[in-house]
Amino acid sequence: MIELDTIIVFFQTYGYAAVFGMLLLCGLGLPVPEDISIVAGGVLSGLGFTDIRVMGVGVMASVLIGDGIIYFAGRYLGMKALEYRFTRALVNGPRFHAIQGWFGKYGRWVIFAGRFMPGFRSPIFLTTGILRVVPPGAFFAIDGFAALISVPVWLAVGYFGAHNRERLMEWMTQGHVAVGVLVGVIIIAIAIKMIIRRRLEADSAS
Repeated sequence: MIELDTIIVFFQTYGYAAVFGMLLLCGLGLPVPEDISIVAGGVLSGLGFTDIRVMGVGVMASVLIGDGIIYFAGRYLGMKALEYRFTRALVNGPRFHAIQGWFGKYGRWVIFAGRFMPGFRSPIFLTTGILRVVPPGAFFAIDGFAALISVPVWLAVGYFGAHNRERLMEWMTQGHVAVGVLVGVIIIAIAIKMIIRRRLEADSAS
């Protein structure tokens, strides 16, 4: 796995283009942790090499564009996506059917959860497009909402920890916990809402 320091040096050399390009490739399945890349972008701004506002907008755009490319690839190719080498590397038959089952149980919120599941993010988004679970507008709304939770957290960790690498690593650990707790609370709230709705529908039907 590529280390944080290596990514920071690479970003310092090539600036915004390196950050945005790396995140775009992460969305396409590059095996580099997206959160580490975002933290490195925050470090770059914290050290004064880039503007944090430009970095924030660019990171969000890169994340959503990368996710969108995968989604539209699945939407355009349909089930043929399981036949091509690149897309098959993301979603093979067993994984596709597993994700399809998740959609059957949890609906479109699988898309939301996918943003926080490294290794499953791209396969979930590709499968979303293949199955046409949601239209493009709904996909970007859900994915964008999830990104608004994770992206600011990781940028802030990098920005405020740029001059203290030991504290930065501690904050990265705490950031994973904080994001996980927040996502867990949201998912639990959604699950409770779904249960209440089903009970109300069952009561009204009887």
